Amino acid sequence: MGMTWFVIYLSHFSHASKNTLIGLMKMQFYVYIGLQLNAATPATPAITTAQQQQQDNVGPTSLDVHWKAALSMHDIMHRWPKVTVTATLQCAGNRRDGLAAVREVKGVIWKSGAVSTATWSGPRLCDILNDVADIPKEKLHKLLRDYHVSFEADDHVHEDVCYGSSIPFRKVMDPLGDVILAYEMNGKPLAREHGYPIRVIVPGYIGARSVKFLQKIVIQPKESTSFFQRRDYKILDTTIDHTNVEKAWDSAASLGEMNVQCVICTPSEQEAIHASNPVTIKGYAIS
Repeated sequence: MGMTWFVIYLSHFSHASKNTLIGLMKMQFYVYIGLQLNAATPATPAITTAQQQQQDNVGPTSLDVHWKAALSMHDIMHRWPKVTVTATLQCAGNRRDGLAAVREVKGVIWKSGAVSTATWSGPRLCDILNDVADIPKEKLHKLLRDYHVSFEADDHVHEDVCYGSSIPFRKVMDPLGDVILAYEMNGKPLAREHGYPIRVIVPGYIGARSVKFLQKIVIQPKESTSFFQRRDYKILDTTIDHTNVEKAWDSAASLGEMNVQCVICTPSEQEAIHASNPVTIKGYAIS
């Protein structure tokens, strides 16, 4: 069984009663380092001991501390370089109307407009992990080859306990991959609908992997167990329908990197144009 190397817990500014926890989880042994998030001032870490865990019934009774640290939102906003990335996020179902024209499909029948581009600002996740995760060099190759980074949202949904997703560890650790923890969009603090106070931005991947309302990050040997990783955002074989889909989920690959997309938005399909007049063609191409 693979080891879970690293866990980060974050909390929203709006939920001041919650603790932010950050630490290393090693098999069945945990270390919890809690701190109160405050938008204006750094928080003071409060380490929970194994004895306190036993008394309070809040966690395992044995503790194997490999690495520990505590981070506040102040750290995230000021400890590492702030970078600005221009990224286009696209719903995995963008242009689903083309599939629906062939056969019945589940989901919103998007045309070509479930896509947008913005500038996002925050630290690179690889900078944070290189600084604090303390991953032994001899283990790095295996992690880059086999491991995943899971993101969990403080966002309650009817399909699961919360929204979650994951991407390969190698994508996160690639400095050219531009995976960031964004707290600004277009030069302003994130709005609630865009994931306030912090979200992950994963350029080049389907929008479902850029998790909003981020509260937890885990480096782990398998993909996220979230419904939205295991039972959604997959392309199934044409022989699969609602009668046999449950047998197909686990063997179908999760969607990650976007394919190249080229779309002509105007003129629209079947729009009449006059051959004697100049025609301006507008659209987009992304990858």
